[in-house]
Amino acid sequence: MKLLVIDSGVSVKWFIKEINSAEARKILDEFQYGNIEFLAPDLIYAEFGNIIWKEHIFQNLPLEKAIETRRFQTNSIYAHTRYFAF
Repeated sequence: MKLLVIDSGVSVKWFIKEINSAEARKILDEFQYGNIEFLAPDLIYAEFGNIIWKEHIFQNLPLEKAIETRRFQTNSIYAHTRYFAF
């Protein structure tokens, strides 16, 4: 199985429509099909949360969507991701 390093910039595109969200979604689909496994920096949770907070404050992401996105990110995909520290 292939290992793919992802960061928060890619993973946030799975939840919030941005430029290149379609490409990021293809990566997520490959993960869900079992074709790849994720490897992520150990700071991905903090970085992801920071991006969601900025989207809420500066881009008017509704609070409910921000909370829902953060909760899903914490409880699902990343449970199956390996982490590494720099």
